[in-house]
Amino acid sequence: MAFNGSAIAALLDGAVSKGALHGVAAVVVDRNGQLFQHAAGEASARTLFRNASMTKAVATTAALQLVEQDD
Repeated sequence: MAFNGSAIAALLDGAVSKGALHGVAAVVVDRNGQLFQHAAGEASARTLFRNASMTKAVATTAALQLVEQDD
């Protein structure tokens, strides 16, 4: 089954059109690669973002998933 990201795209486009964000980009991946990519407003697929402390949340989630796989 193919991934349908139309709801994500609509959410991002709506946030930009309402002025909540100047620009936003999202990507959805699984172990086989990229499933969906969308950018809205002052963002594109090549826009660089500062991710600040977000790496901690991603690394922690990945670590917990690995722990669950061992159980």
